[in-house]
Amino acid sequence: MEDYSIPALVFGVGVTLTGVLRTLGQAGVQVYAVCDRADIATHSRWYQTPPGADTSRLKPANLAAYLETCRLPRAVLIPCSDDWARAVASIPQSLQNRFLVSGPSLEIVDTMVDKWKFSKLLDEAGVVHPKTRLIERVDQMQQWPDETFHGAFLKPLSSAEFARRHGVKGFTVDSRAEAIALLGLLDLPVMLQEYIPGPPSCHYFVEGFRDYTGTIRGMLARQRLRMFPLDLGNSSLMISVALDEVAPADDAQGPVDLGQQAGHGGLAGAGVPGEHQVAAGGDHRQAPLPAQPHKAIPTTPRVRCGKKGKRRAPRASRSHVAPPSESHRRHMTIVLPPATWACDSKLFLWRQAHGAAQPVACRGATAAPGR
Repeated sequence: MEDYSIPALVFGVGVTLTGVLRTLGQAGVQVYAVCDRADIATHSRWYQTPPGADTSRLKPANLAAYLETCRLPRAVLIPCSDDWARAVASIPQSLQNRFLVSGPSLEIVDTMVDKWKFSKLLDEAGVVHPKTRLIERVDQMQQWPDETFHGAFLKPLSSAEFARRHGVKGFTVDSRAEAIALLGLLDLPVMLQEYIPGPPSCHYFVEGFRDYTGTIRGMLARQRLRMFPLDLGNSSLMISVALDEVAPADDAQGPVDLGQQAGHGGLAGAGVPGEHQVAAGGDHRQAPLPAQPHKAIPTTPRVRCGKKGKRRAPRASRSHVAPPSESHRRHMTIVLPPATWACDSKLFLWRQAHGAAQPVACRGATAAPGR
């Protein structure tokens, strides 16, 4: 019998936060949300603010101070974004008996949410990934060959703050001059990364739960079918697939081995392009994309696929061994409404203007609006 007597404090924004609230609420867990009052999660039937002080403007940097005066005697802390993952991993030792966390240490979280540190970890682990360079000064780029900038994009070390400030994940470039001009708008350091073209359907996600003993307790694979924005976007439509469909060449094992090397425990996820993915240089590769082994990944669709990692979160602390997960359901459609509405609106306007069936989704590929 599962014990759900300890409530959960969930921190974050958007559909991830909403999905966690729904999943825990349906499982009978008392759940409290810490988010802005304008967030979509506030419309969930499971939305409830923590007792006591107003938390709608609480910032990750102030988490420890809030927990010191929190009226809840005990709670499980569940972060749903990079900045909250770091804050949760940073709580002092004096609070860790009251507030339980199912996740990795601060050092590992920093490695995973800092994209440059993560790129270095991939190098050390020998995992194939897009070529990445760190830009700390503008004059660095004068020393690089012209082809470095062809089919590349500028991206931040930290996604959360960059997205809040610029509203995008990154900026594509085609020349040195274009990259230098964009640097006038961005705070250094940033990264210049190789762009790997291909349709959304070539992108697979491998996610799972690794307990504090290092044992993988469950894995889930899903395929991206549509995304928005069409370039450097978020998934709007996905489908669950069998693990053996993702990586016949053992690529699905990559995130597992990487988690082992990093010493990571908790929820994990990584993107893996499919075998038909073509890199900018024309060579056929399966290059794993940045992992996310730090925040609440299995929201409602994952649970309905049979992965109940979030239901176990109130008990899966650093000292609790989670039971193995059953195999997940295949071919279950996962829709993210905000991104889907935006994608459909964009496709409709593009078709009205151009009179064509579909626009280009990303360099060298087309969208899949019918799936």
